[in-house]
Amino acid sequence: MDSLRPALLRAAVCSSESEALAAWRSVRKSIDVEALSWDVVQIIPTLHGRLDGWLRDDPAESILAGIVRRAWTEAQLRLRIARGILDRLETGVLLGSAAVSLRNRFAGSVRPISDLRILVPRDHLPRAASVLAEDGWQAAAEIPSGDALNWCSWISFSRDPLQLYLFWRALPVTGPRAARCEREFFAHAQANLLAPEHAFLAAICGRMNPDPDVVPWQIDAALLPVHPLDWKMFSAAACDFAREAFARVQELRALGLAIPKVRRPLRFFL
Repeated sequence: MDSLRPALLRAAVCSSESEALAAWRSVRKSIDVEALSWDVVQIIPTLHGRLDGWLRDDPAESILAGIVRRAWTEAQLRLRIARGILDRLETGVLLGSAAVSLRNRFAGSVRPISDLRILVPRDHLPRAASVLAEDGWQAAAEIPSGDALNWCSWISFSRDPLQLYLFWRALPVTGPRAARCEREFFAHAQANLLAPEHAFLAAICGRMNPDPDVVPWQIDAALLPVHPLDWKMFSAAACDFAREAFARVQELRALGLAIPKVRRPLRFFL
């Protein structure tokens, strides 16, 4: 996978159709469809809805198209589970692959959903854990309490074969800024989704470490609508909670994703 990653990222991220196609062709020459790695199988469905055109006259078209169909079917089943949980919780926001899947801006593109990630306010954690337990989800650990909530941001649950992560903070911010980060993200959330600006920031800076989801953050960023974003809001939130976002936006631009230059707020330099 490592040798294919640069070309795969460019095929998935690049805004230029011709450059994306050239990247795909370089990948296609290097892969054996009978022995695809799990990483490649997870990335193929995300390829911007361009794959139908790219596969014309490809002898492995049916195999590669089948990978996309399987990812779509599995994603729909997992989204149904997530919606059922959110309905029962009455408060909660989707994070991770499910959130990207719902906002995917490319027709035909499929974001595989490897696990479920749900964000709830910290004072709703006991209720959320109780609801999950009633539905057969088993917690991996006790929910932290008090100041301990400022130093971690999620606990995991499992219900074979699916893993669920219950978050109370969308970014890995710790210490004194933790509660403020939570308030900022919930203040703009609606309809079980973060505000677009916060969703984009979470996509590029909110991954777990190590993260069981093999689809890179660069691809998640490319699947989200970027042109309607309030870049001042994004920049302010990045300045406060995820300064690495500025370098990551530049990386996306270098890969060919059409993103305007993001200005750092003056206080970034203070």
